[in-house]
Amino acid sequence: MGFFHLRDSNLSYLGIWYINSGEGLNINHLAWIANRDAPIHNSTGKNNPASGAFTLEWDHSDCKVRCWEDCNCLGFINNGDTGCTFYRGNNLKFHSSGNYPKVYVLPPANPSEKRKKLIMIIVIVVAVSSFLVLLSSLLYCRRRKKKRGTKGVAISAKCIT
Repeated sequence: MGFFHLRDSNLSYLGIWYINSGEGLNINHLAWIANRDAPIHNSTGKNNPASGAFTLEWDHSDCKVRCWEDCNCLGFINNGDTGCTFYRGNNLKFHSSGNYPKVYVLPPANPSEKRKKLIMIIVIVVAVSSFLVLLSSLLYCRRRKKKRGTKGVAISAKCIT
């Protein structure tokens, strides 16, 4: 889904299309046009699915910042004018050629970074657990030693008298 325009026209349309990747060719197939009878005559506003509002004044850097701040944002389109379209979801395919605006896709997090964080969490949990077990064992032994020491004194005093 997104905005597009015909090759020889400045009119913009909002539509849904899919990409058929057959025999090594990516071919766009238009499935539905929302504003077929009322095209947009300029490109000052782009739909922003992230917030449901129109973004009239955002430039490329604003779009990039907004996308980076949104954990669900996978990428955005900004054609150099104002406004941008955000993309969310899994298995999105982006196609850009000819007069289409540039598509900016955020790379996924590095799997090794996620693994490092997981290992760090596991190490911290094991270290804290080990410390608590050791501390509770020491306190138990100390309490037991105190009880044994007082009983031993009472018994020896009884034997003496």
